[in-house]
Amino acid sequence: MSLAIVDATYRNSDDVADGISPSRYTLPIGNVPLISHVIDDLATGGVSRARVIAAPDECAALEQALAGGESSSLAVELVEAPETAPQRKVLSEVEAALEGEPVVLQPGDGLCPGLLGTMYERYRTGDVDLVLSATDPVDSRPDPDHSRLSESALVLGPRTRAVIARLLEPDGDEVDLTEMLLHGDLRLAVCEGSGGWSYENSTAALLAGNRRVLDRLPDHPVAEDFAAGNELRGRITVGTDARASGCVIHGPVAIAEGAALEDCYVGPFTAIGPHAVLTGAELDDTIVLAGAEIRHPGHRITASIIGQDARVERTFQLPRGVQLRLGPHSRLTFS
Repeated sequence: MSLAIVDATYRNSDDVADGISPSRYTLPIGNVPLISHVIDDLATGGVSRARVIAAPDECAALEQALAGGESSSLAVELVEAPETAPQRKVLSEVEAALEGEPVVLQPGDGLCPGLLGTMYERYRTGDVDLVLSATDPVDSRPDPDHSRLSESALVLGPRTRAVIARLLEPDGDEVDLTEMLLHGDLRLAVCEGSGGWSYENSTAALLAGNRRVLDRLPDHPVAEDFAAGNELRGRITVGTDARASGCVIHGPVAIAEGAALEDCYVGPFTAIGPHAVLTGAELDDTIVLAGAEIRHPGHRITASIIGQDARVERTFQLPRGVQLRLGPHSRLTFS
C-alpha cells in the first residue's frame, strides 16, 4: 500500500478548543500534534507516502507540526486546497491516485492505531473493492456532516473511482461519500478494531484521545539524572532538559522538554507540555499545555485541561475577619 490522502480541510474555527490549538490538526495529544499521530498510524499500517490536503490558513501550522514528526519511513507532502470547495481537491487527488492502485482516505483528525494494516490485508484477499472500519456507519446517515468526507479511514480500490468521479460532478457537493460508497454496487468489507478516536471539542473526548495515546507509550528507562530523588512507576517519557525533584510519578505519563516539577504527584494518563511548571501539585488524567504553571493549588486536579500559559495557584494570605451575630440553633460552615 503506497499512498494515503489525508483530509485536513475542516475549517470550523469555532469547533477548536479554546487556548489549546489554533487547529484541530495540531492539537497536542500526549504532547504530540494530532496530525503527527495520524501520520504515525499510516506508517505503521504500511503506507509509504501521504499527501495531506489542507486549507490555506492551516498550512503553516501543519507544516511546522509535520516537520517535527518521527515517521522517517513515510514521505509526507503538504498540498494547499483552494479557498472554495477544498474537499473537491481531496476527491480529485483520490480519483487520480485510484487509476492503478488502492488508496487510503484518512481524516486528519482521527486515530486508528493498528487497524489500517488489518484493513489493507482484508483488501488484499482480492474479493472486495472497499474496506471501512466498524466505526463508520453501515446504514444511511440521517444527517450527514458534509464538512467531513469520512469519519474514519477507508481503503479504496480502483473500482471506487467511478463513485469519486460522480462526486466531482457539479451537483455532487451535497452528496455523502459514505452513502454513495455503500450504495454503489461495490463489494464491501468491514474491519473491527479497538482504540479508534475522532476529534470532538469536549473535555471528555480530548482526554479520551490523550488516554489512548499515552496507553501506547513505549516502556523505555528514564534517564538517571531525572529519576534521582523521585519515585517513578510505569511507563514515563521525559523530554530534553525536563527536571523533577521530590515527585511521585505513576505512568503512563508524558513530560515534555523543559518542564519543571517539584514536590508533585503526577498520576496516570497525564501529559505535561513544554516548559510547564508544577510546584506542590497533585494531578492525574490531565493535559497541561505548554508554559502553564500550577503552584500549590490546594486541591487535586483531575480529568482537566490546563491551557497554554495558564496559571493555577493558591493564595497564602491570612483570612479576612468576619463579623457575625448568630441566633440560637444557627449553623455556619466555612469552606
